[in-house]
Amino acid sequence: MKDEEQKLILYLQKHPLATNAEIASAIGKTPPTVKRWLDRLMTGVDRAIISVSGILNPQRVGMEMHSYVIELQGKNSPKTFEVLKRLGDVHPYTSYQNRIFGAQNGMLMQFTLPSGTSPYMDEMFDELIETTSINRVTHYWQADYSVESFPELSKYRGGYWDFKFSEWLDSTPQNGEVMNADHTSVLDKMSLVDLALIRELMINSRRKQVDIVNDIKSSPLYSEEIKNQLTQRKVSRRIEFINELKIISSYRLLYNRARFKLFNHLFFSGYMSDENRSRVQAAMSNLPFRSSFSYFSSDQRFVWWINLPPEQSSDAMNTIFSISREMQMAILDNNPQHLIFYPLWHGNFIDSEKRWRDSREYIVDTVMQDLNR
Repeated sequence: MKDEEQKLILYLQKHPLATNAEIASAIGKTPPTVKRWLDRLMTGVDRAIISVSGILNPQRVGMEMHSYVIELQGKNSPKTFEVLKRLGDVHPYTSYQNRIFGAQNGMLMQFTLPSGTSPYMDEMFDELIETTSINRVTHYWQADYSVESFPELSKYRGGYWDFKFSEWLDSTPQNGEVMNADHTSVLDKMSLVDLALIRELMINSRRKQVDIVNDIKSSPLYSEEIKNQLTQRKVSRRIEFINELKIISSYRLLYNRARFKLFNHLFFSGYMSDENRSRVQAAMSNLPFRSSFSYFSSDQRFVWWINLPPEQSSDAMNTIFSISREMQMAILDNNPQHLIFYPLWHGNFIDSEKRWRDSREYIVDTVMQDLNR
C-alpha cells in the first residue's frame, strides 16, 4: 500500500463519513483523485477498505446483546456446525456467528434480543442439547464493566505494528475516559422506515442518501409500505434523528484485516481481581487493536477477544496470563464463510404497536420448526 493511500485510510478511520471533498482537503489531493483511490481501495479480492458500518446501540431500541459460546463434542460435531449455521441464518435476532477452537471448541453466537426475552433462548439451547452434539452453552450478558478498543492504524508502519503488548498495561491512557452512552429506549418514537434505514446504515453508511433510498426501493426485502414512505426529505430527517439520539452509536471503517496483518482473532476467558480489571479498563484507550473486554463482578469472571497480528499474540497471551487466573484461550475462525455479521432485521418490528415481536413462539418455536424440516 502506498503511503498516500494509507494516509487516506487513516483519515477515513477518524472521519468515516467524510465526503471526498473533505478527505481531499485534509490530505492535500483533489476530489477526483480521492474518488479514484477509494474506488481502487474498495474493489477487488484483496481490497483494503470494505465499507463503513453503523454500530447499533441496542438499548436505545429496547434490545439487549447476548453472547453464547456453544461447545461441541463427538463425531457428529460437523453436522451440528451445520445446524448452528442454519440457526444463525434463520433466527430473526442473530447478529453474529463464528467458529471457535481451543479451550472451547464450537461456535460463538451473538443475538440482539428484545429486552427480557433471553430465557427463551436458554430454552431453545436446552432443546438443541437434547438433539445434537452440543455439550455445553455458556451465556454471557449484563457485564458490570464493558469496554472496547478500536484499531489505530497509524501504529502500522512499514509492514509492522509499532506497539509492545508487554509494556501496554503500564502506559498512560491518551484518549481520556469513555463516556457512558444513553441507554434509554426510544422505540416508541420509531417506525418501520427508521428500522429499514438503520439496517442499511449498518450495511454501508458511506452511500449517499439518494443511493440508500434507491437501494431500499429496489430490494425485495422491503415492503411496499416502507418504499411508499421514502422521500429524500423524510430520509434525511430520519437519519438525522437516528444520529442525534445515538441509536447508531458510532460509525466505523471496516477494512481488510489481512492488509494490516491482523490475522489472529483470540478469545480469552478466566478470572481476575478487580484491581487488574481496573488496570485493563484504564489502559484500553492505548490498545491499537480491535477488542472487547467484559467483566462480571459477582465472581470476577472476564471474557476478552482481541484481533492481533501474529507477532503480538505471544506477548498478549503472557500479559493476560500474568493478570488473570484459570485463563483459557480459543481462536476465532477467519474464514469469511464461517464469520458472519447480520444487520438488524426490520421485519421483527410491529409498527402499529411500537414493539418487537417477542413471543416464545416467534423466538423459539418457529425457529425450531424451520431447523427440523
